[in-house]
Amino acid sequence: MDPKQEKAGVDWESFQFAALLCAFGIVLLLVVFLTPDAAHRNVRALLSVASGSPWRRWGDWPAAWCSLKIILLSLAGFLILFPHAMVLRLQQRHTLSNLIMAATPFLFPVYLIGVYCLIKSLL
Repeated sequence: MDPKQEKAGVDWESFQFAALLCAFGIVLLLVVFLTPDAAHRNVRALLSVASGSPWRRWGDWPAAWCSLKIILLSLAGFLILFPHAMVLRLQQRHTLSNLIMAATPFLFPVYLIGVYCLIKSLL
């Protein structure tokens, strides 16, 4: 390793881990946006298809697929935001890193909505 890099204390493993997490998040985004909706209805938003399933209609597979896509979307958002905050923290940009980390809890309700709709469509 270059002596300048040793002095700077660059943690390349952390950067590689952050890149891997971000790449996995991008793959999840591609899955969400490039796979077709299972609903052979008019093109509607994922949430409207997922939440449109009534409780008494069990095994609503189009709604379950859209619910799973909502869950994957929230996980992809976390897997993209968290590594960026981690890299900014390693670069000593704490204010911007804290701002990004403060935004990540807003993805948790999206995840919970997806789980709720998935349970509602399958049970």
